[in-house]
Formats: sequence, structure tokens, C-alpha cells
Amino acid sequence: MAILPGQTQFAEIEVQNGTQWPWKQGCFFGMDDAKHGDEETNMPVEPVRVEIPFNVTGNQTFKLTIPFTVHGSFPASANEHKVHMSFRGPQGNTFGERFTFKVVVAAPEVAEQIDEM
Repeated sequence: MAILPGQTQFAEIEVQNGTQWPWKQGCFFGMDDAKHGDEETNMPVEPVRVEIPFNVTGNQTFKLTIPFTVHGSFPASANEHKVHMSFRGPQGNTFGERFTFKVVVAAPEVAEQIDEM
């Protein structure tokens, strides 16, 4: 997804609790811990934390909308940045699979060309 500096774009994911067990209250979707092999250290987006405001039961499938806001001073380029995220429990521990979103910080004229396509 191409985002202008200072702008917000939304991505939607569909998730299934692949266990028989319900999730605890206080779970959220947020930035993942850095792992060996991650190339990014300077993230173009502001930290993301999306609370799960409903009970998630065993084997439940649900959709979640994730806001990505690019730092206003982040330089535009054609480089693709990988933003890794995961679900976290009430104590902040990660669980489930890792999600990777690809973000390009676009210049205003590049964003207009992409929107016209």
C-alpha cells in the first residue's frame, strides 16, 4: 500500500482463532517483536495498537481494520517497508501467526498516479 507522509490508510484482515479456546479479555493487535532476519529498524509508520473490543470464541473468524499512519517527516521513496505485526495477550505476549504488511512512502505525484489506475 502506498501512503503519503502524514496520511493514514486502512488495511482489513480476516482472522480465525484456530483453537478451541477463547481469547482472554485485553488482547490486541500490535507491532511484532523484532526477529532475526528482519531488515527494518526505522519504521515509516507510527506504532499500531488495535484493541479487540469483543469476545473471541474458539474457532471464531472475524475481521479487523488496521490503521497505518506514516510519520509526517518520513522521506518518500520507492522502497517497500515491511511492517510486522502480531496479536498480543493482556500481558503483551505475542501469540498466533505473524502478519507482514508492505508499505511504500509515496510522494504526492506518485500517489495520484496510483489512485488513477
